Amino acid sequence: MPSRLRLYAVFFSMSLFGLVQAQNIRPITPEKIEFGRLLEGRTLQGDIRFVNTGKEAVQIQRVQASCGCTTTKIEKMRVEPGDTASVHYSVRTQGFRGLVRKTITVYFTDPKEKELQFVIQGTLFSELDVTPSFIDFQGVALDANSSFTQNVTVQNQSEKPIQIATVRATSDLLTVSPVSATVPAGQSLTVEVTLRPSKVAAVDADVWIESNSASRPKISIPVFIQIEKKK
Repeated sequence: MPSRLRLYAVFFSMSLFGLVQAQNIRPITPEKIEFGRLLEGRTLQGDIRFVNTGKEAVQIQRVQASCGCTTTKIEKMRVEPGDTASVHYSVRTQGFRGLVRKTITVYFTDPKEKELQFVIQGTLFSELDVTPSFIDFQGVALDANSSFTQNVTVQNQSEKPIQIATVRATSDLLTVSPVSATVPAGQSLTVEVTLRPSKVAAVDADVWIESNSASRPKISIPVFIQIEKKK
């Protein structure tokens, strides 16, 4: 029995060695590419590089990105022995916030060559962050003499002042204050959105904030209004 176990161990080691040896394409670029914290709208770009350590040429079958916001350009499809190849990538980040992770996978025609997968990631932030993302004025009783107010916080996360040119509502049932302001770097502005339930209505409105922000010059905050007669 011990002899048989030793035989199995030798066979397993030889098989594992053969698998390791079969992989001739080795990555040069780290398989995880970290961009850190960066402003939304910036394009992430660079080159993925790998080398053929074997004795025969290797053919690239295709390069696949995880989403349409990522484009790739292959330097060459055939990698000669000892040669390197590269894939240029470009990731558009407009509209993304928080942790963003994209993958690029390189496939080869030779089944012995395992695909290479690279992860590109970064944490995106917007110059202006607005909370809450929507305002709910539903189930409000009709009363022309009353008013209901909710606050919107506009946070300047950039390193420079941002000029709020206009704050406006798309319904005459709403008023906003202030209608313009300057938000210093790292500080916030409170916008008051006030509803005066002067008539029965069911309205989907918006509060628009327009500024000189490069990444978010126009921000829309949905406002849901439902005013009912008093029971």
